[in-house]
Amino acid sequence: MPTPFDAPVTGTPRFPVIDTDPHAVRVVRYFRTKDYTTWGAVTAGFPATIYLWARIDPLPNMPRPAMRKLYGMAAAVGAVGGFLMAYQDSSSEWSENVFDRLDLTK
Repeated sequence: MPTPFDAPVTGTPRFPVIDTDPHAVRVVRYFRTKDYTTWGAVTAGFPATIYLWARIDPLPNMPRPAMRKLYGMAAAVGAVGGFLMAYQDSSSEWSENVFDRLDLTK
């Protein structure tokens, strides 16, 4: 049974490269449902983690406005981190690495 690693090191790749350096707009335009789900989950998960952490080990004398600001910043960091995770996953679809994960026994 051939594996993706059977190709010679100096020869041509087993599968053609779709795009070695896709433009950012192109990557975002082709986001899949999985990418949007990842983005949303990380965006919601980061403030939720901060909330649970504050419930387990409360910060002393932390006023409510400061906590709201903390949750807002956590949501912003989560949104940026979620976007970067989704972007990385989506951009990997444009390289030949996606074929390495496919079942080659067909």
